[in-house]
Amino acid sequence: MSLLEAFLLGLIQGLTEFFPVSSSAHLALFKLILGIQDTETQVILSLFCHLGTLLAVMIFLKQDILTTLRRDHKKAFLLFLAIIPLIPCYLLVKPFKDWVFNPNFLGFGLMFTGVILLIGHFWRLKTPLESSFKKRTHDALYIGSLQSIALIPGVSRSASTICCARVLGWETSDAVRFSFLLSIPTIIGGNCLELLQIAIHDTAKDFCLMACIVGFITSCLVGLLVIRFAFSILEKGNFKPFAWYCLILGFCTAIYLNY
Repeated sequence: MSLLEAFLLGLIQGLTEFFPVSSSAHLALFKLILGIQDTETQVILSLFCHLGTLLAVMIFLKQDILTTLRRDHKKAFLLFLAIIPLIPCYLLVKPFKDWVFNPNFLGFGLMFTGVILLIGHFWRLKTPLESSFKKRTHDALYIGSLQSIALIPGVSRSASTICCARVLGWETSDAVRFSFLLSIPTIIGGNCLELLQIAIHDTAKDFCLMACIVGFITSCLVGLLVIRFAFSILEKGNFKPFAWYCLILGFCTAIYLNY
């Protein structure tokens, strides 16, 4: 694990995390192209890169987080509901982890992300002008269920949640902000589970702390530069460029990895 690899992984994570194109897929592709083995030490480095962009989104949404925790208890409850479907889905996927996380399926996951983005761009259900809190609770569970699909490599978490909310009739700005807020407990929980498993198996004794720090700082700084730009683009609701990007990249990835 070199410092250059850590810097490049942090750079890729920071550039892609806040767009609906699956940052995890881009990290995996980078490793495959350069022949970097996805060992436990590399998993730890990837986790640090994700923590860097997590810090970036927490800084960017600092006021929203404080408002949600102090006053907007309804939104906090909706975020809690959206997390719930992840638990049974994670337990269902875990026994098939080796099969699901096969790199050969990475391209198909990206193409599926492209399809989700096209659906989110063109299809919206008719909803009342004033949505009730009861409807929002149902929506939160639907959004959380769609987020669970992102357990499959190549499927973008943000694409799934934002597009689901849009299809359900949410304003695009609300959908984007809710998705970004939802990413905070999701990433924290996912990283804690990964680190716990590594600690239990004690399989990463030789990881480089300096490389992890470089990846963390790089992803955080790049993420801070990108997130405001990404947010303004996503709020406009034009997901077609991201959809075509994922479809083309996914197709090329599937050909590259399977033939």
